[in-house]
Amino acid sequence: MRVAAGGPGVKRIFLLTVGLLILSLALPAGTSGRTPLFYLAAQSCLSGAAFILAAFLAVKRQKGIRHITADLSANVTLCAAAGAVVQALYAGLPLVPLVFFLGFPYTVFARRFGVFWVPASILSIAAAGRYLLTEEPGLIYWTAVFFLYSAVLGARMARDARRIEHLRSLVARINSDAKEMMERIREDDFTESSERIRGEEAARAIAIDEDDFLQKLLRWGCRAFNARTGILLVPDQPGFFRMRAAVHRGVEILEGLVPSDKGFIHITREREGILCVSDASSARKSLSFYPGDTRVGSFLVKIVKDPKWGKEAFDEMVPGKIRCVLYFDSEKVNSMSLDDATARRLDEFGNLVLRAMDTAGHLQKLTKEMSSRDAISRYARGLTQSLDSEFIAEMALDAISDAVPKCDGAAILLFKDGGLTVEVSKGELEEKLQSVKILRDEPSQMGLLLRRFSELESGEGIGDAQSAEIVINSRQAKRSPFFHKGEKLEDIISFAAIPCYMGQGFTTLKAAVTVVSGDRDAFGKDELEELRTITGMMAPALDNAIQHKIVDEQSRTDSLTGLLNRRTLQIILEGKINNVIRGYFKSMAVIMVDGDHFKNVNDTFGHPVGDEVLVEIARRLKTGVRKNDAVARYGGEEFAVVLDNAGEKEAGEIAEKMRHSIRSRPFVTSAGRIQVTASFGFTIFSGTERISKKELFEQADQALYHAKSRGRDRVVSFRDTGTSNSEFETVAAQTGAASQEDKTW
Repeated sequence: MRVAAGGPGVKRIFLLTVGLLILSLALPAGTSGRTPLFYLAAQSCLSGAAFILAAFLAVKRQKGIRHITADLSANVTLCAAAGAVVQALYAGLPLVPLVFFLGFPYTVFARRFGVFWVPASILSIAAAGRYLLTEEPGLIYWTAVFFLYSAVLGARMARDARRIEHLRSLVARINSDAKEMMERIREDDFTESSERIRGEEAARAIAIDEDDFLQKLLRWGCRAFNARTGILLVPDQPGFFRMRAAVHRGVEILEGLVPSDKGFIHITREREGILCVSDASSARKSLSFYPGDTRVGSFLVKIVKDPKWGKEAFDEMVPGKIRCVLYFDSEKVNSMSLDDATARRLDEFGNLVLRAMDTAGHLQKLTKEMSSRDAISRYARGLTQSLDSEFIAEMALDAISDAVPKCDGAAILLFKDGGLTVEVSKGELEEKLQSVKILRDEPSQMGLLLRRFSELESGEGIGDAQSAEIVINSRQAKRSPFFHKGEKLEDIISFAAIPCYMGQGFTTLKAAVTVVSGDRDAFGKDELEELRTITGMMAPALDNAIQHKIVDEQSRTDSLTGLLNRRTLQIILEGKINNVIRGYFKSMAVIMVDGDHFKNVNDTFGHPVGDEVLVEIARRLKTGVRKNDAVARYGGEEFAVVLDNAGEKEAGEIAEKMRHSIRSRPFVTSAGRIQVTASFGFTIFSGTERISKKELFEQADQALYHAKSRGRDRVVSFRDTGTSNSEFETVAAQTGAASQEDKTW
């Protein structure tokens, strides 16, 4: 047995006194079964001296008199004194050994099972002395029962101790992993190797679910306190707590907020953080998380506050002071009591829960910082790989999803033609912002952002581009639309819109990044800083992509109609021919389109009006084809269309649809309404014949010639011209000459 602290002399005197007291239990106590008075007086003096010395040792160890019941020295003295009482009174009161059974669970030996032999040995010494003196074996039987009782109780305590140790080791391992990851991050500074850290260690750490861990703790707590229900409450809104985790058997739990200014939490605060109600019949109404018919016999409540606040009185107005509230109950009345052992187990359990929450919080913060920095790093590297604005915006959405954990939806809106148009979106906004263009006068939050930015660009606004940001972190009493009238985003509470701009002496808006969340306070200082970093990196990349797109389109498209030019069509046609030859498609079609009597339009109304007609013809042709088909201006008023995976029937139907689109409605021009028609000729390439791009265009051009010669405003297939492939070469020159003549019609 080890006794710590205190001076060496006091320790020796204490050990000598307790030793004499224990030794006296084995000395003769008189043949009549009665202990002499001088013998009792000596034992009483030894017991008193031992208690005084134990108190002195406890004070030396800075435990104080209040905690003397948990002191090892005091417990040894108590057991020795109890043995003397048993020795003296057993003859007249055979049930006196029950003092060992009743007192053992409240001693330090019940929590330190390794030294339970101390009270067992004291009782054995008293039993052996009595048997040797009086040959009375009754006390030996009591001793055997005590050994069995302490073994069962000790096994149960050892099992609970192993569970606590397992949970502690789990918390310690998480702490160790978090520290190791942090050190390696500092060393690597997010180089390529840090990406591996995130992929392996961080992902494994994130897999430790905090909710599941707290559930395991509560299940252990229910067993430790013999409870039916265990609930962990954490602060939420001012004056309210919310349920963080719950374990319940055979009862229903209602989710919701629990007030702290009334009910059991308020009473617990007044009782210095701990409350036990043995008969809860009158307090049942304060348990708002139970349905009305649920029976509660008794309950136990413990408030756990942050240790950094010390031992001053509980004050909920101080943010973060109360970390959580532990609640346990039973359906039986008087099944729970608040004694010293229960209070100590509650303190220990509360500290364990607090450590678990702190560790999980640190781990979440660590993984969040890792994810944010890694997402931004990957986004920065990815920006150099593309000049496509859509790809850049999609990468930005991926980075936002990693950097902002509470993001339920995000969108990138490009600024063009005086408004914001959705480029890409995901989550809650993916289907609810289709084909939406937001203008400056839109009565919404995004319209407000445009108005603020317009004032900054014109010099009328006060502040910088950051002042144009819009951040909402709570549900508004009178809510205005985030994007446009009639939007359906009722579940969204938090909203943030960050402008993406270029600033070089003046500020130019390029895009806006918007994120939404169904949680309150989803976008704090850290999240907004991450969003600003991403938008700041996106602005020059978008500007480069837009400029590149303008130059690329100018080189690939016709400046008047916006369709592909003839050179680009030749390149596209070659690729589509290869797709048919390789078997990706069964066939393809080339359609030639020419406006009927278009020279009359130019001669009658002038070339500017003729250009307006050409632009409208191009638009109607473009809307009449499929997504992967190509439409080009071939020259003058002549257009060419290349259809993917189209046979004779499909090509004829699409050409007829485009012809009807041109004929069905007059063209609205600056000179008034003009009726225009067009002729169509097409040919099919199936890959079985050897034919060049030039020959395909000539076949379609010959079919167009036949359409004009048959009265115009019609669709003709090369197959219907009556010209075979063998005859085609002999008539191609005539067709070309006739086509040139037709250009003057």
